[in-house]
Amino acid sequence: MEISGFFAVLSPSFCSGLWLNLLFKQFLISKTKLFRQVNAVLHVFLNMSQIEFPLHLASRLGNLDAVQQLIEGGAEINEVDSSGLTALHVATFSQHKKVAKYLLAHGADLNAIETYQQETPLNISTGINDHEMVRLLIEAGANMQCLDISGNMPIHIAAKKGYLNIVECFLENGINVDILNEISKMTPLHMAACGGYIEVVDYLLLNNANVHLKDCRSRSSIHHGVLGGKAKIVKMLIEKGVDVNVEDINWTPLHLACRHGNLEIVKLLLENGAVYDNRQGKSRNYSPLLVAIEMGHLEIIKYFISIGVDVNFSTNNEDYTLLHAACTNTQAQVQIEIVKLLIENGADVNKKTLSKGATPLYCAINRMRPYVAELLILNGADLKQSKYKGNSLLSIALNNVERNYEEINRFCGNWSEQTDSMEIARVIIKYTVLIYNPIKTIIQDGCPFFRAFLQYYNDCQKEITSMKSMIIKNTNVSLYRIICDSNKGNNAFVQYIRNDNIKNELQNIEDYLKEFSIYGNILPLVQHWVKKGFQRMELLAHADVMMKKLAPQLPSEIRWKVLDYLNMSDLKIMIQSDFFKYK
Repeated sequence: MEISGFFAVLSPSFCSGLWLNLLFKQFLISKTKLFRQVNAVLHVFLNMSQIEFPLHLASRLGNLDAVQQLIEGGAEINEVDSSGLTALHVATFSQHKKVAKYLLAHGADLNAIETYQQETPLNISTGINDHEMVRLLIEAGANMQCLDISGNMPIHIAAKKGYLNIVECFLENGINVDILNEISKMTPLHMAACGGYIEVVDYLLLNNANVHLKDCRSRSSIHHGVLGGKAKIVKMLIEKGVDVNVEDINWTPLHLACRHGNLEIVKLLLENGAVYDNRQGKSRNYSPLLVAIEMGHLEIIKYFISIGVDVNFSTNNEDYTLLHAACTNTQAQVQIEIVKLLIENGADVNKKTLSKGATPLYCAINRMRPYVAELLILNGADLKQSKYKGNSLLSIALNNVERNYEEINRFCGNWSEQTDSMEIARVIIKYTVLIYNPIKTIIQDGCPFFRAFLQYYNDCQKEITSMKSMIIKNTNVSLYRIICDSNKGNNAFVQYIRNDNIKNELQNIEDYLKEFSIYGNILPLVQHWVKKGFQRMELLAHADVMMKKLAPQLPSEIRWKVLDYLNMSDLKIMIQSDFFKYK
């Protein structure tokens, strides 16, 4: 064949100087020592990482005449390029059916698999959703169970990408509907469910796909349905009898739905018997609601609460509650909202974990969340109860400042007094001064930013002094006295709230607090203490009636003095047990 005649059947792009060299090389010096030498020279001087063989190029461009002339001229039909691709791979990828037919008719290897991804032409045509090419290759005898580097057969690729027509084609040609990926052990149903392909899932289920099979991570079809995020698929699987509480290596489908924040699927699972209180099984120490809290999915948390889940619920033996989790791991942008929600619904702000005695307040301080720490204190978190391993919260906060200061200086040297560790320390100083009114300074010389903290401590003390001189209207009681006694919840405060003037002014306490720059935001704390004061007054009244039956001759002042030694829990136990009824 004349070289010039061959050029005539090629597109103009073939006729660049480089392609002239390549074509000349292909036909005149192919498979000779000179070919190898020229090839090496081209790589060096033309800086080429890959040379495309003329047959590959003609196949890519779909030029059937050129392909025919190259084959007739002796081109190696199954020669592979540097990527392991044959001309049939290239024609398949380029979707040139006529070229592929010609190559197949002239001995092209249907199952060539030397590519980096170990892809046959059938894998490639499946991956690009070329239904006609898939049928052509299957009819030519392509191996439908060939594996790529990920262990996928062509049907897995089709299911994973949602190509319904191709999935149908494989099943019609005898592929087992439950055939497993060699590595992941996933079935086509797993892959279609995980991809969220409703029509493919429906077709596989109509063909009796097994919903109970598990992959190498012990995930069944419903786990993958949840991961795919389509409630309709999850519902279809449930209707086929899949177990909604089946566990993978660690989690149930409900755990996964809570992790990914899919409220619709969470509702669907719960309505169909999913268990959120995992007392048994692999996930018994990690409830789905805990997962939702740690991931910051507020709407899911609200839904759980709306159906009656106890916010003090904990699934492990540590008494690690939802509030502990919210103060520890929740994403910062929604953390305040979640903590608020839990507190508003009765979360115990002073609950301790069993082994380490950590409270939610300690968790917030340890994670350096100043706004969360203050919110907890404003809602009754006890600073003394929150001691950790014998260390006060103030010492923990100051140690965090020192550690944080050293780390920042070591890595970037850009320290700011507005860091979270500094804010946490200020919060603890503020409420230590308010609640305990220490006589001596609580800031020890030698700590980082001693002067800044000492100044803040002194500013707090000045406002406390002002509170002591601020008298509640129509009384002789100071604002500070009311705040202190309400915190103690003692009988003195009960006497205050029996005073109508004080009781009325408690409704206007916000007006008194407006004058204070540091303590102007403590209204929620005062309201919390006042509420507890009213609760104590009610309990004391009940207990006094019971005690009066036992000792009617005892003056009321003495009875109240005795009862003053009992805390709220003692009073409740006394009333509930009717301690004096048998006396």
